[in-house]
Amino acid sequence: MKWLNHPLSGQHFYLKSAVFLTGLAIGLDSSLRQLLIQLVLILTILIFEPKLYLSLLNALKKMLPFFAGYWVFATLFGQEFLTTVFFSVQILYLIAVTVYVLGNVKMEQIASQSRWLRKWKPVNSLFYYLFATVFFTRSFFAEYKKMKLGKENNFSLAQLLDVLANVSALSPQISNLVTNLLKFEGEEKTSNPQANYLGIFFLALLVIVHGL
Repeated sequence: MKWLNHPLSGQHFYLKSAVFLTGLAIGLDSSLRQLLIQLVLILTILIFEPKLYLSLLNALKKMLPFFAGYWVFATLFGQEFLTTVFFSVQILYLIAVTVYVLGNVKMEQIASQSRWLRKWKPVNSLFYYLFATVFFTRSFFAEYKKMKLGKENNFSLAQLLDVLANVSALSPQISNLVTNLLKFEGEEKTSNPQANYLGIFFLALLVIVHGL
């Protein structure tokens, strides 16, 4: 949207946290009808940032094996059809909420906007661990892809161990990256009042729809 820069991903970290926690609580305490309405609501608001539809599609692709396995076992063990559908919709809803909250969000934005929360050492350590996990995961898949392409798809356990060794060797660089990231102080650059108004409106709608 031209009139609003990063309308969803630009929302404040604390607001996103409120949306996630509310969405999670609501998702675990909703009827099938409520879940479907809430899911449609999320899919509708994603139109403000269309790139998030691609993120949602990629997430669903990764979950396809899980859904296939779940439906097979549900059928084999004679689980009620509506129960199977309800659980599937519940998972879809939680995926959509996660994409809304995390899609296109930059780590610098999270680091800057969580400074007050990270004044507590345990919380700061938790953020350090989470950021380091993200960097290590990215490095793993980058190394994995590089080695897999180089070996013409003949990927073995020994090569996997090589990938892990290469990623482990990046530990000092990743540690420095995370340390510098946690020192990032550019909240004035990441603040987006208009996006926050939209987020508050969406959060209110989510609660209202749950009460219908």
